[in-house]
Amino acid sequence: MKQRLNHETTEETEEELAMAGEQRTEETLKFDTPEAMLRYDAEHTPVPPQMRERVMQSISQEPVKANPTPWWKRWMPF
Repeated sequence: MKQRLNHETTEETEEELAMAGEQRTEETLKFDTPEAMLRYDAEHTPVPPQMRERVMQSISQEPVKANPTPWWKRWMPF
């Protein structure tokens, strides 16, 4: 009886997998690097307006740092 139950369960699982494979219409995407995957995701995922506003507000409140003279200009004045 256990063998029959296991056999029926295996058949159902195989049928479910076959149906899931048939229902899937999207292409599987493959990326060479994690950075490529992140770029793809960033291009195809819209940023919620509230999040964009919060980030822009936070950036605007950052203190502006004065750019010091590069080291090479200090060593080689022209």
